[in-house]
Amino acid sequence: MLQKFKKILDKVLHIFIYVIFLCLFFTFLYTRLNSNYLQTVTFFVIPLKHRALAIIGDISILLVLFSFILLFRNKLIRIILMNLILILLIVYLFLNFGVSKYATTIFPFYDHKIENASDFYINAGKHAGGGYFLEYKFHLLIIYIILFNLYSITYLVLKKKFFKEVKTNKNKSNFSIKFFKRFLISLSLFTGGLTGSFLTFWNYNTYLKQTVQVESSNQTLMMQMTGKLNYILYTSYDPFIKNNQKLDVLKDKQFISKYSRLGNNSKNILGNDKKNLDANSEIYKIKDSIKNIIYVQFESTNHLFSSKDNIFTNTDYLPYLRSLLKESYVLDNFYSNAGVGNSADGTLTVSTGLIPTGNRVSSKELKRTKSEIQFSLPRLLTDFNNYIFEPNNLEFYHYNHFFENSLGYQNRYYFTDNKKYKDDNKFNVFNFKEIKNLDGTNIIKPTLNLFNTDVINDQILPSLIYNIITNNKDVNKKEKNFFHLNLCLPHAPFNYYKNKVEIKNNNINKLSTEGRNYLNAAIDFDNVIKEFIKLGNKLKDTMFVFYSDHPHTGLNKNDLEIYYNKKLTWLEYVKLRQKILAFIYIPDKNNNTNSDIPKGILKGVNNNIRSHIDIYATMLELFAKNKPYHYFGTNIFTDEKTYNLDPRNMLLITDDFSILGNSVYSSKDEIMYQINNENIDLNYVLDKYNSIKQDKIIKDKYFMQNKLNELFSFNN
Repeated sequence: MLQKFKKILDKVLHIFIYVIFLCLFFTFLYTRLNSNYLQTVTFFVIPLKHRALAIIGDISILLVLFSFILLFRNKLIRIILMNLILILLIVYLFLNFGVSKYATTIFPFYDHKIENASDFYINAGKHAGGGYFLEYKFHLLIIYIILFNLYSITYLVLKKKFFKEVKTNKNKSNFSIKFFKRFLISLSLFTGGLTGSFLTFWNYNTYLKQTVQVESSNQTLMMQMTGKLNYILYTSYDPFIKNNQKLDVLKDKQFISKYSRLGNNSKNILGNDKKNLDANSEIYKIKDSIKNIIYVQFESTNHLFSSKDNIFTNTDYLPYLRSLLKESYVLDNFYSNAGVGNSADGTLTVSTGLIPTGNRVSSKELKRTKSEIQFSLPRLLTDFNNYIFEPNNLEFYHYNHFFENSLGYQNRYYFTDNKKYKDDNKFNVFNFKEIKNLDGTNIIKPTLNLFNTDVINDQILPSLIYNIITNNKDVNKKEKNFFHLNLCLPHAPFNYYKNKVEIKNNNINKLSTEGRNYLNAAIDFDNVIKEFIKLGNKLKDTMFVFYSDHPHTGLNKNDLEIYYNKKLTWLEYVKLRQKILAFIYIPDKNNNTNSDIPKGILKGVNNNIRSHIDIYATMLELFAKNKPYHYFGTNIFTDEKTYNLDPRNMLLITDDFSILGNSVYSSKDEIMYQINNENIDLNYVLDKYNSIKQDKIIKDKYFMQNKLNELFSFNN
């Protein structure tokens, strides 16, 4: 009787090894991975049955893996194999869904392969790829392995001592029978796992056919409906790529030309009247006097910092930014068009008016297709010298092709300590030994040690620009200049910044650590603003276009509610999280050249929806002599009603309505939407939403195949 009990207990304890393995793995898969690495993606709200199928899909893949483990009789070998699976799966998932966005997208490496091993680290920033893993999640992996092996080793010890009297028949016949049983069990697990995996993918593919197929939505939906492990298995099969990449140039051109700013249609894609710049407007009167256009692309700066009602109202927090906003034309309802390419996508959109695909890094795709976009601002602003500054290594985000070839910037300043570029003393900021501040009194260090590595010091950029404008002796130099600056601050992770915000507000201690650190990081950003104010006071006839590349999407709902002093619905939270800082500053010619107090000649607030593509349209209309290509968007100085589209999740925001979810469902009961205009209904909203999605599908196809110039050409 005791022998039988020991045998049963042995089996139960052995089975529990697999239970612990599954618990640890799914804890990582559905908690840590979601909260830390997929926070930049807004998932679709899907029915419970589909979420259950996704879990089944992930379990199915694990069953396939277990089917091979069970072929081995030795318990120690099984435990070793499970350790390997646990380590490899967690590391692989981390690379796929977390770090790989720096090289390709948040989706798998093999979607668009990295050219070589070092290229990953170059594109991830110096040591960033390995650094993030070591800093944030490596300890979790160790904990998981310790927990798993504590039980496994305990079981092996108990088995050797307590269960040593459990005898088994070791003759060949018995061995063959037991192996055959294990083989049948393994075969059953393998077959069942593949069947479950296929059924979840079939469910997704069937559902996809009922919707307008926007690629970025498709892949997010696939991951949600099939499971993360299943997604990795099936991602190489993409119905969008296989079935929807055929080009019909004439038909597609007719579709987009209806809504082009150059088209004959007086309505935009929403059916609202197109508004042109009034010749009597302030900006129109001064546009011809502008000699310098300076794009200043902030890093991860949410609308929070320009909001009039927030946690730091009536405090001295960010004094330079707030003084500058009072002297500027503020776009108070401005949203990001960036996809997972983040900074690269922001740069692309303000330079070309294109909305990125959403799930692919634009600079990587443009390099892959060797694209040269002929309607980029550097190519169309023919009266302007053009310069671009970046805080990163030369090859970061594949910028080595992106800026010069794709966008056409002729003078590119960068920072790199790569030995390959050590002799580039003209454009490599790393080699600049003495950079004085704008007062000429102190030398500013060209680099900062941040994130445990060296990055360019944003505070030197105003000095560099001033030197270029005042000291350029090139005989071929044009009278006007167009600068594009990509700032580094305030870049995540925010726990590296040493400043501490002291705000007298009872709710500040209720912020998450991330929410509090974000406020701390912005202090360094404000010190950079101070230098730009000084630059504006020294220059004449200059327009600053300040905007953020993308929001910091890691802020949770509670943080935003505390920031803005109000409760938010889920849709309000998603919208507000996408809202970013943007304003135009044109300094007064009579400003004190040694002052850090701003005074502007163009002030005001535009509360209409605006986004990155509207900056491009505005610069084109103000400063381009010729417009040989269709362009879209809205002039930021008009009151035309337009829209913003978040390409990651197809969140559509307009002045009259907002909608999230219809790229998945055809059922009206499952759509998350908000209507602000009593004269429109849901049918109207869905009609406009589908038109905008169709417009994006067309442009995405041409983007992926290097055919944009052909599609956008106005003269043929």
